[in-house]
Amino acid sequence: MVQKKVALMIVPVIPVFCITATISAFVFHNHHHRKVFVGSVGFVATVAMISSPLVVMSPNFVGTPSGILQLVLYFTYRNKGIMEEAHSSDTENNGEKTKQQLQFMATEDNNGKI
Repeated sequence: MVQKKVALMIVPVIPVFCITATISAFVFHNHHHRKVFVGSVGFVATVAMISSPLVVMSPNFVGTPSGILQLVLYFTYRNKGIMEEAHSSDTENNGEKTKQQLQFMATEDNNGKI
């Protein structure tokens, strides 16, 4: 039963791949046009794969709170920097790191603000 489901999911992918490869090889003779065509097909496939679970997840009582939590976490930490430890060659005191050796690495935006 599981093998049949997998086969039904894979079978449509193979002809789409073959059609895309054939069109890009024989219709487009310019590398730029091939790249645009294959990229467009990939973009459409990616949007279809990403948007289909969102449609199913929207009435889900587990998916909606987890999506809200993910957005809250993103907006909370999107402008925060990354804590980085000093290199091992910078450490003193028998390998113990002091607070002064831990550096706060913050990314600056285009305006020079932290």
